[in-house]
Amino acid sequence: ELPRYLADFDVCIIPFKLTPLIQATHPVKFYEFLSAGKPVVSTDLSELIQYKDFVYLSKDKEEFLANIEKALKEDSQENAGERIEFARANDWNHRFKELQAIFDTTLFPKASIIIVTYNNLKYTKQCIESVLAKTDYLNYEIIIVDNASQDTTKDYLRQLQEQHRNIHVILNNKNRGFAAANNQGIKRSNGEYIVLLNNDTIVVPNWLMKLIGYVQDKSIGAVGPVTNQIGNEAKIDIAYNSQKEMEGKSKKYTDAHPDKYFEIKTLAMFCIMFRKEVIERVGLLDERYEVGMFEDDDFSHRLHRAGYKTICAEDVFVHHYGGASFGKLSEYKYSKIFTENRKKFEDKFGIKWEGHQHRKEVLPAIKKQIYK
Repeated sequence: ELPRYLADFDVCIIPFKLTPLIQATHPVKFYEFLSAGKPVVSTDLSELIQYKDFVYLSKDKEEFLANIEKALKEDSQENAGERIEFARANDWNHRFKELQAIFDTTLFPKASIIIVTYNNLKYTKQCIESVLAKTDYLNYEIIIVDNASQDTTKDYLRQLQEQHRNIHVILNNKNRGFAAANNQGIKRSNGEYIVLLNNDTIVVPNWLMKLIGYVQDKSIGAVGPVTNQIGNEAKIDIAYNSQKEMEGKSKKYTDAHPDKYFEIKTLAMFCIMFRKEVIERVGLLDERYEVGMFEDDDFSHRLHRAGYKTICAEDVFVHHYGGASFGKLSEYKYSKIFTENRKKFEDKFGIKWEGHQHRKEVLPAIKKQIYK
Protein backbone atom coordinates (compact mmCIF):
# COMPACT_ATOMS: atom_id res chain seq x y z
CA GLU A 1 0.00 0.00 0.00
CA LEU A 2 2.88 2.40 0.67
CA PRO A 3 3.74 3.18 -2.98
CA ARG A 4 0.12 4.24 -3.50
CA TYR A 5 0.46 6.83 -0.73
CA LEU A 6 3.83 7.93 -2.11
CA ALA A 7 2.34 8.57 -5.52
CA ASP A 8 0.25 11.41 -4.05
CA PHE A 9 3.14 13.19 -2.36
CA ASP A 10 4.37 16.52 -3.78
CA VAL A 11 7.47 16.70 -1.58
CA CYS A 12 8.90 14.03 0.70
CA ILE A 13 10.52 15.17 3.96
CA ILE A 14 13.04 13.69 6.37
CA PRO A 15 12.60 15.92 9.46
CA PHE A 16 15.01 14.04 11.73
CA LYS A 17 16.29 15.84 14.81
CA LEU A 18 20.09 15.90 14.65
CA THR A 19 21.03 13.76 17.65
CA PRO A 20 24.23 11.64 17.82
CA LEU A 21 22.13 8.52 17.16
CA ILE A 22 20.45 10.02 14.10
CA GLN A 23 23.79 11.25 12.75
CA ALA A 24 24.97 7.64 12.80
CA THR A 25 21.87 6.45 10.92
CA HIS A 26 21.46 6.07 7.18
CA PRO A 27 17.91 7.17 6.18
CA VAL A 28 16.96 4.42 3.72
CA LYS A 29 13.61 6.11 3.00
CA PHE A 30 15.67 8.62 1.00
CA TYR A 31 16.18 6.03 -1.78
CA GLU A 32 12.53 4.97 -1.68
CA PHE A 33 11.41 8.59 -2.09
CA LEU A 34 13.75 9.06 -5.06
CA SER A 35 12.62 5.77 -6.64
CA ALA A 36 9.23 7.47 -7.12
CA GLY A 37 10.92 10.54 -8.60
CA LYS A 38 9.86 12.76 -5.70
CA PRO A 39 11.87 15.79 -4.46
CA VAL A 40 13.26 15.34 -0.94
CA VAL A 41 13.79 17.93 1.81
CA SER A 42 15.82 16.86 4.83
CA THR A 43 17.57 18.21 7.88
CA ASP A 44 21.34 18.48 7.42
CA LEU A 45 22.15 14.76 7.89
CA SER A 46 25.82 13.91 7.46
CA GLU A 47 24.89 10.67 5.64
CA LEU A 48 23.12 12.71 2.93
CA ILE A 49 25.78 15.37 2.30
CA GLN A 50 27.35 13.26 -0.46
CA TYR A 51 23.96 13.29 -2.24
CA LYS A 52 23.38 17.04 -2.03
CA ASP A 53 22.51 17.19 -5.75
CA PHE A 54 19.45 15.01 -5.07
CA VAL A 55 18.22 16.43 -1.76
CA TYR A 56 17.45 19.85 -0.26
CA LEU A 57 19.49 19.92 2.98
CA SER A 58 18.35 22.31 5.71
CA LYS A 59 20.31 23.69 8.68
CA ASP A 60 17.33 25.20 10.56
CA LYS A 61 13.54 25.55 10.59
CA GLU A 62 13.46 28.55 8.26
CA GLU A 63 15.66 26.90 5.64
CA PHE A 64 13.60 23.69 5.90
CA LEU A 65 10.39 25.60 5.10
CA ALA A 66 12.06 27.58 2.33
CA ASN A 67 13.38 24.36 0.76
CA ILE A 68 9.90 22.87 0.69
CA GLU A 69 8.69 25.92 -1.28
CA LYS A 70 11.73 25.66 -3.56
CA ALA A 71 11.14 21.95 -4.17
CA LEU A 72 7.52 22.55 -5.12
CA LYS A 73 8.45 25.24 -7.63
CA GLU A 74 11.50 23.60 -9.16
CA ASP A 75 10.08 20.09 -9.57
CA SER A 76 9.92 18.82 -13.16
CA GLN A 77 9.66 15.60 -15.16
CA GLU A 78 13.37 15.87 -15.99
CA ASN A 79 14.32 16.13 -12.32
CA ALA A 80 12.06 13.19 -11.51
CA GLY A 81 13.78 11.07 -14.16
CA GLU A 82 17.23 11.86 -12.73
CA ARG A 83 16.06 10.89 -9.24
CA ILE A 84 14.64 7.57 -10.45
CA GLU A 85 17.88 6.69 -12.26
CA PHE A 86 19.91 7.53 -9.15
CA ALA A 87 17.67 5.32 -7.00
CA ARG A 88 17.96 2.47 -9.50
CA ALA A 89 21.74 2.59 -9.13
CA ASN A 90 21.40 2.42 -5.33
CA ASP A 91 18.90 -0.40 -4.88
CA TRP A 92 19.11 -3.08 -2.17
CA ASN A 93 21.28 -5.30 -4.33
CA HIS A 94 23.82 -2.50 -4.63
CA ARG A 95 23.69 -1.78 -0.89
CA PHE A 96 24.03 -5.47 -0.07
CA LYS A 97 27.20 -5.80 -2.16
CA GLU A 98 28.72 -2.77 -0.42
CA LEU A 99 27.90 -4.12 3.03
CA GLN A 100 29.00 -7.65 2.17
CA ALA A 101 32.41 -6.38 1.07
CA ILE A 102 32.78 -4.53 4.38
CA PHE A 103 31.65 -7.54 6.46
CA ASP A 104 33.83 -9.98 4.56
CA THR A 105 37.01 -7.97 4.95
CA THR A 106 36.37 -6.79 8.51
CA LEU A 107 34.85 -9.86 10.17
CA PHE A 108 36.54 -12.44 7.95
CA PRO A 109 40.16 -11.56 7.06
CA LYS A 110 41.08 -13.15 3.75
CA ALA A 111 42.46 -16.69 3.61
CA SER A 112 44.64 -17.75 0.69
CA ILE A 113 44.51 -21.43 -0.31
CA ILE A 114 47.54 -22.39 -2.40
CA ILE A 115 47.40 -25.55 -4.50
CA VAL A 116 50.33 -26.80 -6.59
CA THR A 117 49.43 -29.00 -9.57
CA TYR A 118 51.42 -31.29 -11.81
CA ASN A 119 49.31 -33.55 -14.05
CA ASN A 120 46.86 -35.79 -12.09
CA LEU A 121 43.85 -33.81 -13.35
CA LYS A 122 41.42 -36.28 -11.74
CA TYR A 123 42.82 -35.51 -8.29
CA THR A 124 42.99 -31.78 -8.96
CA LYS A 125 39.32 -31.63 -9.98
CA GLN A 126 38.20 -33.50 -6.87
CA CYS A 127 40.29 -31.25 -4.66
CA ILE A 128 39.14 -27.93 -6.09
CA GLU A 129 35.50 -29.00 -6.34
CA SER A 130 35.57 -29.98 -2.67
CA VAL A 131 37.12 -26.63 -1.68
CA LEU A 132 34.48 -24.69 -3.61
CA ALA A 133 31.62 -26.81 -2.25
CA LYS A 134 32.71 -27.31 1.37
CA THR A 135 34.40 -24.02 2.29
CA ASP A 136 31.88 -21.90 4.17
CA TYR A 137 34.38 -19.22 5.23
CA LEU A 138 33.22 -16.00 3.56
CA ASN A 139 36.47 -14.48 2.37
CA TYR A 140 38.99 -16.70 0.63
CA GLU A 141 40.95 -16.98 -2.58
CA ILE A 142 42.44 -20.00 -4.33
CA ILE A 143 45.84 -19.64 -5.95
CA ILE A 144 46.76 -22.56 -8.20
CA VAL A 145 50.37 -22.90 -9.35
CA ASP A 146 50.84 -25.41 -12.16
CA ASN A 147 54.30 -26.94 -12.59
CA ALA A 148 54.14 -27.42 -16.38
CA SER A 149 51.55 -30.21 -16.51
CA GLN A 150 51.58 -32.28 -19.68
CA ASP A 151 47.93 -33.38 -19.56
CA THR A 152 44.87 -31.10 -19.92
CA THR A 153 45.31 -29.56 -16.47
CA LYS A 154 46.25 -26.12 -17.86
CA ASP A 155 43.06 -25.89 -19.93
CA TYR A 156 40.97 -26.83 -16.90
CA LEU A 157 42.70 -24.21 -14.75
CA ARG A 158 42.22 -21.46 -17.34
CA GLN A 159 38.51 -22.28 -17.46
CA LEU A 160 38.30 -22.24 -13.66
CA GLN A 161 39.88 -18.79 -13.52
CA GLU A 162 37.33 -17.44 -15.99
CA GLN A 163 34.43 -18.88 -13.98
CA HIS A 164 35.51 -17.84 -10.46
CA ARG A 165 36.67 -14.37 -9.46
CA ASN A 166 38.47 -15.73 -6.39
CA ILE A 167 40.60 -18.24 -8.33
CA HIS A 168 43.98 -17.12 -9.64
CA VAL A 169 46.22 -19.32 -11.77
CA ILE A 170 49.99 -19.26 -12.30
CA LEU A 171 51.24 -21.44 -15.18
CA ASN A 172 54.94 -22.33 -15.03
CA ASN A 173 56.77 -23.33 -18.20
CA LYS A 174 58.84 -25.88 -16.26
CA ASN A 175 58.50 -27.98 -13.12
CA ARG A 176 59.90 -25.71 -10.42
CA GLY A 177 59.34 -28.21 -7.63
CA PHE A 178 57.06 -28.20 -4.60
CA ALA A 179 58.73 -25.52 -2.48
CA ALA A 180 59.34 -23.00 -5.27
CA ALA A 181 55.79 -23.34 -6.61
CA ASN A 182 54.28 -22.84 -3.17
CA ASN A 183 56.51 -19.81 -2.66
CA GLN A 184 55.15 -18.36 -5.89
CA GLY A 185 51.64 -18.79 -4.50
CA ILE A 186 52.56 -17.27 -1.14
CA LYS A 187 54.07 -14.21 -2.83
CA ARG A 188 50.96 -13.81 -4.98
CA SER A 189 48.57 -14.23 -2.02
CA ASN A 190 46.58 -11.42 -0.39
CA GLY A 191 45.41 -13.35 2.65
CA GLU A 192 46.12 -12.87 6.33
CA TYR A 193 45.92 -16.67 6.60
CA ILE A 194 47.70 -19.04 4.22
CA VAL A 195 46.91 -22.70 3.53
CA LEU A 196 49.17 -25.00 1.54
CA LEU A 197 46.91 -27.76 0.21
CA ASN A 198 47.99 -30.73 -1.90
CA ASN A 199 45.98 -31.37 -5.04
CA ASP A 200 45.42 -35.01 -3.96
CA THR A 201 43.21 -34.01 -1.03
CA ILE A 202 39.48 -33.65 -0.42
CA VAL A 203 38.23 -31.24 2.25
CA VAL A 204 35.06 -31.51 4.35
CA PRO A 205 32.65 -28.87 5.77
CA ASN A 206 34.04 -26.34 8.29
CA TRP A 207 37.65 -27.31 7.58
CA LEU A 208 38.92 -23.79 6.90
CA MET A 209 37.02 -22.01 9.68
CA LYS A 210 38.27 -24.51 12.27
CA LEU A 211 41.91 -24.20 11.16
CA ILE A 212 41.67 -20.40 11.29
CA GLY A 213 40.33 -20.66 14.83
CA TYR A 214 43.51 -22.40 15.99
CA VAL A 215 45.96 -19.87 14.56
CA GLN A 216 44.32 -17.04 16.50
CA ASP A 217 46.70 -18.21 19.23
CA LYS A 218 49.91 -16.30 18.45
CA SER A 219 52.02 -19.03 20.07
CA ILE A 220 50.94 -21.43 17.32
CA GLY A 221 53.08 -21.16 14.21
CA ALA A 222 51.15 -23.64 12.09
CA VAL A 223 48.30 -26.14 12.29
CA GLY A 224 47.33 -29.18 10.25
CA PRO A 225 44.41 -31.65 10.26
CA VAL A 226 44.20 -35.35 10.96
CA THR A 227 43.96 -37.55 7.90
CA ASN A 228 43.65 -41.08 6.58
CA GLN A 229 47.04 -41.28 4.88
CA ILE A 230 50.32 -39.73 6.07
CA GLY A 231 53.57 -40.92 7.60
CA ASN A 232 53.26 -39.46 11.10
CA GLU A 233 50.92 -38.97 14.07
CA ALA A 234 48.39 -37.02 11.99
CA LYS A 235 47.16 -40.36 10.57
CA ILE A 236 44.11 -41.79 12.33
CA ASP A 237 42.55 -45.23 12.12
CA ILE A 238 39.73 -44.63 9.63
CA ALA A 239 38.53 -46.48 6.53
CA TYR A 240 35.82 -45.78 3.94
CA ASN A 241 34.83 -46.67 0.38
CA SER A 242 33.29 -43.45 -0.93
CA GLN A 243 33.44 -39.70 -0.45
CA LYS A 244 30.03 -39.74 1.22
CA GLU A 245 31.17 -42.42 3.65
CA MET A 246 34.39 -40.48 4.24
CA GLU A 247 32.46 -37.35 5.19
CA GLY A 248 30.22 -39.28 7.57
CA LYS A 249 32.99 -41.19 9.34
CA SER A 250 35.34 -38.21 9.55
CA LYS A 251 32.53 -36.07 11.03
CA LYS A 252 31.92 -38.73 13.67
CA TYR A 253 35.62 -38.63 14.58
CA THR A 254 35.99 -34.84 14.63
CA ASP A 255 32.70 -34.34 16.54
CA ALA A 256 34.13 -36.64 19.21
CA HIS A 257 37.24 -34.42 19.53
CA PRO A 258 35.95 -30.82 19.69
CA ASP A 259 38.72 -28.25 20.15
CA LYS A 260 41.24 -31.04 20.75
CA TYR A 261 44.77 -30.83 19.39
CA PHE A 262 48.25 -32.07 20.17
CA GLU A 263 51.71 -30.74 19.49
CA ILE A 264 53.41 -32.48 16.61
CA LYS A 265 57.07 -32.40 15.64
CA THR A 266 56.54 -32.07 11.90
CA LEU A 267 53.45 -30.90 10.04
CA ALA A 268 53.23 -32.67 6.69
CA MET A 269 52.42 -30.17 3.96
CA PHE A 270 49.50 -32.04 2.40
CA CYS A 271 47.50 -29.44 4.36
CA ILE A 272 49.03 -26.81 6.61
CA MET A 273 47.85 -23.37 7.74
CA PHE A 274 49.79 -20.43 9.16
CA ARG A 275 49.44 -16.68 9.46
CA LYS A 276 51.24 -14.58 6.85
CA GLU A 277 53.15 -12.84 9.62
CA VAL A 278 54.77 -16.20 10.45
CA ILE A 279 56.26 -16.40 6.94
CA GLU A 280 57.51 -12.84 7.29
CA ARG A 281 59.35 -13.92 10.43
CA VAL A 282 60.74 -17.39 9.57
CA GLY A 283 60.90 -17.11 5.79
CA LEU A 284 59.47 -18.97 2.82
CA LEU A 285 59.83 -22.68 2.10
CA ASP A 286 63.45 -23.66 1.46
CA GLU A 287 63.88 -24.39 -2.25
CA ARG A 288 67.11 -26.36 -1.83
CA TYR A 289 65.02 -29.54 -1.68
CA GLU A 290 64.05 -28.94 -5.31
CA VAL A 291 61.42 -31.41 -6.54
CA GLY A 292 60.25 -32.16 -2.99
CA MET A 293 60.63 -33.98 0.35
CA PHE A 294 61.97 -32.49 3.60
CA GLU A 295 60.63 -28.96 3.07
CA ASP A 296 57.97 -29.78 5.70
CA ASP A 297 60.62 -31.00 8.19
CA ASP A 298 62.65 -27.89 7.44
CA PHE A 299 59.71 -25.49 7.90
CA SER A 300 58.51 -27.08 11.15
CA HIS A 301 62.05 -27.04 12.55
CA ARG A 302 62.42 -23.33 11.78
CA LEU A 303 59.07 -22.62 13.45
CA HIS A 304 60.24 -24.38 16.62
CA ARG A 305 63.53 -22.47 16.63
CA ALA A 306 61.51 -19.23 16.39
CA GLY A 307 59.54 -20.25 19.50
CA TYR A 308 56.32 -21.35 17.77
CA LYS A 309 54.31 -24.51 18.38
CA THR A 310 53.20 -26.79 15.54
CA ILE A 311 49.92 -28.57 16.27
CA CYS A 312 47.61 -31.18 14.76
CA ALA A 313 43.88 -30.48 15.15
CA GLU A 314 41.83 -33.54 16.06
CA ASP A 315 38.56 -31.84 15.06
CA VAL A 316 39.63 -31.14 11.47
CA PHE A 317 39.88 -33.92 8.87
CA VAL A 318 41.19 -33.74 5.30
CA HIS A 319 41.27 -36.79 3.05
CA HIS A 320 44.69 -37.44 1.49
CA TYR A 321 45.25 -39.91 -1.32
CA GLY A 322 49.01 -39.75 -0.82
CA GLY A 323 51.71 -40.53 -3.34
CA ALA A 324 49.95 -38.87 -6.26
CA SER A 325 53.26 -37.49 -7.54
CA PHE A 326 56.07 -39.28 -5.73
CA GLY A 327 54.20 -42.59 -5.92
CA LYS A 328 54.92 -42.66 -9.64
CA LEU A 329 58.68 -42.55 -9.11
CA SER A 330 60.72 -45.74 -9.21
CA GLU A 331 61.93 -47.03 -5.87
CA TYR A 332 65.50 -46.17 -6.84
CA LYS A 333 64.71 -42.58 -7.86
CA TYR A 334 62.53 -42.00 -4.78
CA SER A 335 65.29 -43.34 -2.50
CA LYS A 336 67.89 -41.18 -4.25
CA ILE A 337 65.88 -37.95 -3.79
CA PHE A 338 65.07 -38.88 -0.18
CA THR A 339 68.72 -39.57 0.69
CA GLU A 340 70.01 -36.39 -0.96
CA ASN A 341 67.42 -34.17 0.69
CA ARG A 342 67.89 -35.75 4.09
CA LYS A 343 71.62 -34.87 3.83
CA LYS A 344 70.72 -31.29 2.86
CA PHE A 345 68.47 -31.05 5.92
CA GLU A 346 71.09 -32.48 8.28
CA ASP A 347 73.89 -30.30 6.88
CA LYS A 348 71.74 -27.16 7.12
CA PHE A 349 70.77 -27.60 10.78
CA GLY A 350 73.70 -29.68 12.04
CA ILE A 351 71.39 -32.35 13.45
CA LYS A 352 70.54 -35.95 12.63
CA TRP A 353 67.11 -36.36 11.08
CA GLU A 354 64.75 -38.58 13.04
CA GLY A 355 62.13 -40.58 11.16
CA HIS A 356 58.42 -39.96 11.66
CA GLN A 357 56.15 -42.33 13.54
CA HIS A 358 52.45 -43.14 13.58
CA ARG A 359 50.45 -42.92 16.80
CA LYS A 360 50.29 -46.24 18.66
CA GLU A 361 46.62 -47.01 18.03
CA VAL A 362 47.17 -46.72 14.26
CA LEU A 363 50.04 -49.21 14.02
CA PRO A 364 47.94 -52.39 14.39
CA ALA A 365 45.60 -51.20 11.62
CA ILE A 366 48.56 -50.52 9.31
CA LYS A 367 50.03 -53.97 9.94
CA LYS A 368 46.63 -55.55 9.26
CA GLN A 369 46.39 -53.72 5.93
CA ILE A 370 49.90 -54.81 4.95
CA TYR A 371 49.26 -58.49 5.81
CA LYS A 372 45.90 -58.40 4.03
